[in-house]
Amino acid sequence: MLVSGCSHAAGSEIDGTQDSEYNRQHSFGNLVAKNLGYDPVNICQVGFTNSGIARSIIEYTLTQKKPDFVLVAWTDSIRVEAPYYRSSNYEKSNPAIDWFDNSCKDYLRISMLNTAIAVEEEREQVLDFQSFTIRNEYYTEINNMLHMLNLQSFLKLHDIPYMMVSTNYMLQKMHSTVRWYFKLVDALRFPKFDDNTENFYPKYKNLGYENPKAKYYHHGEDAHLDYSNYITNYIKENNLLENV
Repeated sequence: MLVSGCSHAAGSEIDGTQDSEYNRQHSFGNLVAKNLGYDPVNICQVGFTNSGIARSIIEYTLTQKKPDFVLVAWTDSIRVEAPYYRSSNYEKSNPAIDWFDNSCKDYLRISMLNTAIAVEEEREQVLDFQSFTIRNEYYTEINNMLHMLNLQSFLKLHDIPYMMVSTNYMLQKMHSTVRWYFKLVDALRFPKFDDNTENFYPKYKNLGYENPKAKYYHHGEDAHLDYSNYITNYIKENNLLENV
């Protein structure tokens, strides 16, 4: 079972570190795989964007092997990738990853929440993309919908069973131009995709779950266990292991 997502799906800070074998083994994706009898292949990356998540699944399928099942864990819609001339070393922050998608090295990852830009030569491009994204939020949401729909089509084309969830605030601007795309979403395989309160981080935050080991807003082992049970039961109850 292939699992792709950001740090939340990698289990970051379960043990207080950004990435470790323990974190990934106790992340909700790996737990779901074990519940269903699969070997988990966790290719989640700290700081991953939705475009990177989609591309990593496609790249793995085309260059490694066809997965038996894919769990897609989308992240914030305000994270974007910008093509960049210099290779970015994201492997360093993901030492426990099961497989690393080298295509992500060609991009800068830009978050609207990160205003401290460590590398001076990246500053102009980062600030430019941050400004564009803030001024064009509907466009950003539509772009995220397109990544989701493109991956949905790819998985269906290749007869790969899957389920999609969100770990953070993927869709925030419920404008009519964004909502137009909702009718194209396979809502059975992406339940409650338009309800941020059901997404992993806000859901368990609202339920009062706390991780005293975390510095960067990540849940602990208890939230991952509970969420894995929800996903496992949903997959079984809706026969999602069958071909799409």
